[in-house]
Amino acid sequence: MRSRRSAFAISSGILMMAGTAFGQQYHSNDLTPPVVTAAKLMGASTGKQVGGGNNNHAYLLKGNALAATDLHPAGYWSSVATASDDIEECGYGSGPLGGIHALKWSGSAASAVDLGPSGYNMSYCFGVDNGQQVGFAQNQVYFITASHAMLWSGTPTPVDLHPATTYPYSRATGIKGGEQVGYVSSFAYPVSDQADGGLSRAYRWAGTAASGVDLHPALFDGSEAMATNGVQQGGWGYSVLDTVSPRHALLWSGTAQSVVDLSSPGFINTRILAMSATQQVGEGWVGTVRHALLWSGTADTVLDLNQYLPPGYINAVATGIDAAGNVVGYADGMAVVFAPGQPAAAALSSVSLTPANVAPGDLVQGAINLAGPAPAGGVTLTFLSTNLALAATPASIVIPEGQTSATFTVAALGLTLTAPQSVKIYVTDGTVSKVAPLIITPIVHLSTLTANPVEGGFTTYGTLALSIPAQTGGAVVSLVSGNPALVTVPAGITVPALSWGLSFSTTTSAVTAITLVPVTATFNGETLTTQVSLNPAPVVSVSAVIMPAVVGGQSFTGVVTVTNFPRGVAGATVTLVSGDSSVKVPATVLIPQGAYSVSFAGTTSVVQGFKNVSVKATYNGSNITGLIAVSPVPTVTIISAEYFLDTKLFKVQANTTFANSILTYGTDPNSGPLGTMQIELGVWKGSMLMATAPAQ
Repeated sequence: MRSRRSAFAISSGILMMAGTAFGQQYHSNDLTPPVVTAAKLMGASTGKQVGGGNNNHAYLLKGNALAATDLHPAGYWSSVATASDDIEECGYGSGPLGGIHALKWSGSAASAVDLGPSGYNMSYCFGVDNGQQVGFAQNQVYFITASHAMLWSGTPTPVDLHPATTYPYSRATGIKGGEQVGYVSSFAYPVSDQADGGLSRAYRWAGTAASGVDLHPALFDGSEAMATNGVQQGGWGYSVLDTVSPRHALLWSGTAQSVVDLSSPGFINTRILAMSATQQVGEGWVGTVRHALLWSGTADTVLDLNQYLPPGYINAVATGIDAAGNVVGYADGMAVVFAPGQPAAAALSSVSLTPANVAPGDLVQGAINLAGPAPAGGVTLTFLSTNLALAATPASIVIPEGQTSATFTVAALGLTLTAPQSVKIYVTDGTVSKVAPLIITPIVHLSTLTANPVEGGFTTYGTLALSIPAQTGGAVVSLVSGNPALVTVPAGITVPALSWGLSFSTTTSAVTAITLVPVTATFNGETLTTQVSLNPAPVVSVSAVIMPAVVGGQSFTGVVTVTNFPRGVAGATVTLVSGDSSVKVPATVLIPQGAYSVSFAGTTSVVQGFKNVSVKATYNGSNITGLIAVSPVPTVTIISAEYFLDTKLFKVQANTTFANSILTYGTDPNSGPLGTMQIELGVWKGSMLMATAPAQ
């Protein structure tokens, strides 16, 4: 089974709609909702744009990123909106009962209607027009066994558009004015934003399976129709013989013979993905760079929209266009709109924060610039902070008539932070918005400094604790002994990033009486002093807690060591405390008389991200902290699973991101494993004889 692909990255913003097309001049606007770090737009209609964010929520926008409507239905795991008209929106989501379900909305999450038809466990909607929706429904467990183009009218009882052809699969991808378009295929491609191959034939329908018309043009090996304006159809064709650019953007006018090749010089692998009454949008490639393209019916009218992207953005694709000529899509994770014409003369141009990386409690200076002087009445600007715990939303300001800039201040909050966090400050003039990132980096302070008592002449250990975990690059702390002849300490230690503290070793000299030697730590202008107690009699103190790296959910064996062997028959009872609930250790362990260490068993729970968890050992007034690295459950990818009828042999191969994994295999997720896989040349392999082939 091939997996679905998605494209998300990072940015944010707002849209300026243009009511009239201005020829071949465009400007871009960022429409990424503030609640996400990346988004894409997939469809557009008059005054509306739809798509999804990297939080796996579908979104509806109406020209203003700050007022995005979250369409994600209650109980669903993920959703995305793919198309809209002036009445409603459609897309799909992962439902509470499993599978993927075609969805339609009427402007709100609560209005969501599940269009998933009976008899299919997956369905998708890719087009909507005048109360009807198109897409496809399919059955899939490990492989896709059925895929039929569907036409809905707002309820989960669609018209099956699958034509009576030799092709087993069909999909509908666009609708307008009573016409539906899509393709039939001999292979069920995964749902993706990329074209896959040449085993399909473009098709159009007029509401029934019997009305299907094969649009596949001569001289092409494969084709797909992706959009229609009710009269013309847009998509792409695939040519095996064209080894440089096998995919060509194609435009039809109802028949295969009417096809026009829009493949344009300078671009390879072009596709039409959406269209209006007079224009077509999609993509083309220049080397490895993806370009959003706009045509007006012929190859020589192509316009590269990437030239209108803001600095720093390279790849883009156009996925929709409305009647006014506003083109939507996404660029390196930014939900983008290419609006016809020049931006307004006094439009918001930029916003910046100085400094952009501050400590909690600092004041940040903001600067705003307009593209030109403010008109009569001035320009009112409003703000939005994406995290009020880190920065309050600044009050609205007005840039007076004739002025082109203004300043504002932001108070950095986050006094309880233990690690840097980012917040975005948006500003909008009601039409265009800009955003400036701000990083709040907490200040690390020294918290405690302790040193274990020791018999003079032996090595002992000290422990330094910080007020919060060390930040990026670690915390470099200086150490000084008050009597280097008796106690020698390292000149400095580095507490690793994300760690709360670190133990360090000291060497000592023999003494004839109890002697206290000061040790001082210095960091960020702060100092802490402790005393090392040197004893003439043997002193037993903990010296190390050693634990192996594990994957969360696994058990482990750790070791506690002491500086001297316990002299008494009772041994030494050491107390253990875990610094995080994901790691469980025994409350105490016993080191027998005459021994320097003891092993103990611990367990871990599944974690969502990598953790360095501390385990503190305490005995006889001494303590030391060890770290155990707990990793999230590794990804396992099945490379192949085959059953050979002649030998009755079942073979499976897989790989994983964790080298020390033990992989088992089976044929039924609801039953136990059938065997354990062995690693050979970096690949895990397993095989066994089976009387019958496993069910798919």
